[in-house]
Amino acid sequence: MKYILMGYGKMGKTIEKTLKTEENQLIATIDNPDELTEKEDCLDDADVAFEFSTPESAYDNILACFKHNLPVVCGTTGWTDRLPEIETVCLNEGKTLMYAPNYSIGINIFIALNNQIADIISNLNMYSISMSETHHVHKKDAPSGTALQIKNQILQHLSNSSMKDTDIPILSIREGEVTGIHEVKYTSDLDTIELKHTAKTRDAFAYGAILAAKWIKDKKGCFKMQDIIKSLYLCKF
Repeated sequence: MKYILMGYGKMGKTIEKTLKTEENQLIATIDNPDELTEKEDCLDDADVAFEFSTPESAYDNILACFKHNLPVVCGTTGWTDRLPEIETVCLNEGKTLMYAPNYSIGINIFIALNNQIADIISNLNMYSISMSETHHVHKKDAPSGTALQIKNQILQHLSNSSMKDTDIPILSIREGEVTGIHEVKYTSDLDTIELKHTAKTRDAFAYGAILAAKWIKDKKGCFKMQDIIKSLYLCKF
């Protein structure tokens, strides 16, 4: 695999480290807008771009890749108010985008299971719902993009039920070098259901991103990690 790293922070370096164990070639690292201008021709030589930059850079980075027909695996959070624009370009012009706020296979299994719980809960009207997420002190956005994704999906399941006006509070904790913990709690007067995922190392995110890059090869359109979960039959949701 020939690849570009757009964003050379912790995730970019972890992906590079992981890919060094296989038959892969890093074409270029692009870590700021000036480097994008200088190295844009390199986008013609790659098979995929891993976009893990900043909220300020993600939009322009993705469009630059589309200009060169380069598929993108994007995990940057904090910019998704513009994601619909990118999705429109992707679909109208036959480009390829995989977007996920979290590439851990485990968290995406967690999300699939939680969707099933939320769907069942929506018919009961007896549970209150709360969430928490814990990350390292360097994380800029709060709540995390993953937590917001989980919350929005729960609300979609509740939208046609008597619980449609339910509020779901998210407690965001920033401490130490915590890789990532997400919890969802369903509480009634009778019992509590808790679902929790703990990422042990950043390698989990890199593994998922690399799997996504291989999965989107020769595909056109906009995809999410749940598409991979479904295709692998890890769970039938």
